Amino acid sequence: LGADLSPGLRRLVAERHSMTTSRAVASSANFPPPDTPPPLEVDLELPTQDPLAGLAGLAGGSSRRRRRLKVGYLCFDLNDHPTAHLAEGLFLHHAKSQGRVQASALNYGRDDGSSYRQAIAKWARPFVDLASQGHAEATLTVRGEVGPQVVVDLQGHTLGARPEIAARRVAPVQVNYLIFPGTSGAPWIDFLLCDAAVLPPDGPLANPKHAYSEKLVYLSGSYQVNYYERHLASPPGESEQKLKKPEASLSGATFVFANFNKADKIEPLAFGAWMAILTRVPSSVLWLLRPGKRSDSEAIMANLRREAGARGVSPDRLVFAERVDKATHLRRQKHASLFLDTFFYGAHSTATDALRGGLPVLTVMGDSFARRVGGSLLRAAKRLDSANASGGPALLAPTLVVHSLREFQDLAVRLATGRLQGRPQGVERRRERAGVVIGRIKHELSRDFTQEAGGLFDTASFTRKAEAAYEAVWEVHAKAGGAMHIAMGGSSQGDF
Repeated sequence: LGADLSPGLRRLVAERHSMTTSRAVASSANFPPPDTPPPLEVDLELPTQDPLAGLAGLAGGSSRRRRRLKVGYLCFDLNDHPTAHLAEGLFLHHAKSQGRVQASALNYGRDDGSSYRQAIAKWARPFVDLASQGHAEATLTVRGEVGPQVVVDLQGHTLGARPEIAARRVAPVQVNYLIFPGTSGAPWIDFLLCDAAVLPPDGPLANPKHAYSEKLVYLSGSYQVNYYERHLASPPGESEQKLKKPEASLSGATFVFANFNKADKIEPLAFGAWMAILTRVPSSVLWLLRPGKRSDSEAIMANLRREAGARGVSPDRLVFAERVDKATHLRRQKHASLFLDTFFYGAHSTATDALRGGLPVLTVMGDSFARRVGGSLLRAAKRLDSANASGGPALLAPTLVVHSLREFQDLAVRLATGRLQGRPQGVERRRERAGVVIGRIKHELSRDFTQEAGGLFDTASFTRKAEAAYEAVWEVHAKAGGAMHIAMGGSSQGDF
């Protein structure tokens, strides 16, 4: 995903990888197709406007008698991991709705004893632990104990994945979603959930002949589910004291750029752009995340500092943030001024951490799913035109979404120096103006993301959209006997 490959070559790599799994499954016991009963009919209070109304003939009419769909989420990372941080709210709101969908967790990862694992186990209906079972046994367990109509693979081609389970067809309909931002290339995956920003429907990125093996299901807003209630409700703990050290390291800077992605997302093109920005904004610093315990963190930090020096930037202007709990990490976002995205593999959950913490994100819309998520997230935010009474440019979406390396660097410098309108001003006046502009963007981020119903952080609303999408893919399978592209209501391309 981080390599500079064409969409067609990405699909070819994914198909070759999936072919290895297909061969392994073919050489094992022959599994018949799943014998899954249709969804159970239940009485539901339907909303005034059915989210499926736009799918002509597929929603089954407007009767209150609707069918409850069994959906299983297949995943390795249902523990203290970004996947669970995002998806926990799905299980919560599926359970609270007690209506369209009965959602199960089909877990094959270890139990880390975390509160995330415990919460998902509490809300899933049911939580099925497959960690100690082989691929074939796990398939039979899911079919026998759960019998889902739709299985959502939250893992894709990522660390810990067990594609051998989905390859045996644990459900009649199988969906690629959330963690792997690309095609599975797998014949056993029927659909992929996306949005019009990450995969513009009229462009080559979504061309099914060249880029994606799955049929695409377009959701309105951003495709990425987000859930932050538990972290925002957490009182400051002991790890809050760790904020004092980075605060001291940042205190002398006139402007704090940040990127809290994992170190393996930092490639030369993005790092070179960041250093060019630091060169043009004297006394600014770049705040990065200290590499994790599994890596040689000291060597990685030394290498980044050395590369900064080679580009004419003092190594001391790179500040590394200690790893802390999620709630503390959200609170410390306020100490930065602007998040600079990576290019080949952009920020996903890291970007929503920044936005939810009130930190603006500057991103480049690239040429692949993985490079366009930042734009998808900003697209789900309100524009700030109404708040911009001074007559200047809009300050959030789409202004913080640019389309070239030059635009990225220039806008970052203008935001940091206050040169937004090109009028000559003194240094102190420009710094003051930069602080006002960034302050206004942060204020609007906080206001819009906390008050906007149906927005980026409205997990209940997103869950309803997901449930409607699951119903749609099942109806397509049941009535059309296959898969086809689906555009859910309100999933237009917008500005990107």
